[in-house]
Amino acid sequence: MALGSKSLHCVLLLLHMIMMIVALTVLVISALSLAELLGERPFLEGRIEESKSSAVDAANGEAEVLRPPARVMGGSDEGSPRGTITGPAILVVAVSAATVLLSAFAFYATLKRNVHLLSAFVGLMSVALAVQVSSGVWALAVRSNGVASIRATLIHQMDAYEVGAATPRAPRDRSPATSLWTHPWDAMQWQMKCCGVEGPDDYFGRGAIPLSCCAPPAPSDVDWEAVPSVTSPPGFSCHTIRRSGCLGALDDFMRTKQLWVGIFAIAGTAVEVIPMMLTVMYSLSIKRDLRRIYQ
Repeated sequence: MALGSKSLHCVLLLLHMIMMIVALTVLVISALSLAELLGERPFLEGRIEESKSSAVDAANGEAEVLRPPARVMGGSDEGSPRGTITGPAILVVAVSAATVLLSAFAFYATLKRNVHLLSAFVGLMSVALAVQVSSGVWALAVRSNGVASIRATLIHQMDAYEVGAATPRAPRDRSPATSLWTHPWDAMQWQMKCCGVEGPDDYFGRGAIPLSCCAPPAPSDVDWEAVPSVTSPPGFSCHTIRRSGCLGALDDFMRTKQLWVGIFAIAGTAVEVIPMMLTVMYSLSIKRDLRRIYQ
């Protein structure tokens, strides 16, 4: 004798498969967002290694080699939101992976009509959904309140940076996995197409602006064969300096990634709660049928 509602049994099997697909989707989106956030983590949460620098003299646009930073950036925890930027995405990735496994577990329990396994699924899934929706809300909260922490972190890092921190790498010294720049701060300014924290004015009091603040033509267009050393680039004419600050660029980047994480986490929870509630109904149906058999 088949226990429980036959129609609900078939619907649940289908819903558990859909829940697995939804969890996989949330997992992939969150993992991609996490990977991109981790790429900018030194600037969002603060940890940069010291290196040499090449910069453009603010007065005449000549390239000059500057001394390395006096200390490792991120050495102070003041204003540094470590863990809060990537934390929500990490939690969503972990919970989504667990939900994929729970979906397979629930499919098996439903197929076997095992009320004990179904009850275990409901308990575990309740915890997973609570963590997932909390992570989604956390991601949206970080998205709304992260700019102040990012500003404090960037200002601290720029103080340690002391105008610039890397020469461009010569093409012959680069691989596909190697940045154009030898220092993360320059790589960030070049990639984000920004300059300084609030803008290039942040550098004017220091007498030089990094080459990474320059708009194309890029330093990669320099005739590197004529350069005696990559740490001593030739005079470089910087015709255009980017005007936007990196605070705005990083904030927009972080807000976009956290928005994706938050929306998919909350939307995934809304979808995944349906099969969990129907599983409760199905378990009660099985228990009712068992009582009828043994009475």
